[in-house]
Amino acid sequence: MKIEPNVHFVVKYVEPNNYDYDENIKNIDDLKQYIHCQLLGSKVSYSLNVSRQVYFVAKNDNRYHLLKQYNDEKKAGQDIITDSFTFIVADKLTYFDDLQKYLLKNSLIDECQDVVLKNFAWFNAKKPIFFTGNEYNGSFLPDEPLKDRPLVCRPLTEKDIVLNTNLHQIFPKKTGRIPEQLVQLFNKTTEKIY
Repeated sequence: MKIEPNVHFVVKYVEPNNYDYDENIKNIDDLKQYIHCQLLGSKVSYSLNVSRQVYFVAKNDNRYHLLKQYNDEKKAGQDIITDSFTFIVADKLTYFDDLQKYLLKNSLIDECQDVVLKNFAWFNAKKPIFFTGNEYNGSFLPDEPLKDRPLVCRPLTEKDIVLNTNLHQIFPKKTGRIPEQLVQLFNKTTEKIY
């Protein structure tokens, strides 16, 4: 019996945090395709995490047996995450004025979308912010009442990485390139057993 490691990459939403859906991808092109299919991105920014995960298979002749980690009860049965990269997807940086325009555009006569302000003490109207929310319900129609789809807003920090839909970095420093950390993540397609 031979034990073989298998590497795969998983993308999932970080914010808004109730988009509880993971998707397997193979490379940077798959990630771009995934981003281009996200309807939420045409309305608000959102944050994604790409993780490199490893699982092991015991192979005997033509039969396979999947081996899972069980040393942590909270992660029982999950693949081993070796690396990850979290970033915000936005084609342009947004500011407090953009939030105000968004709210005016999407408000009804007597009703406005709720906004949860995080780290409000750090807000500066001249510095970029990140705001996101639940623009669509499960049927992808914007028919949920505004009170059921609040926005979350916070200032960007130097730890945030913002990429446009082509994965080119626009914050904290505009490089016009895919971040090296993301490229290196996808280059790790094999795992060795020592």
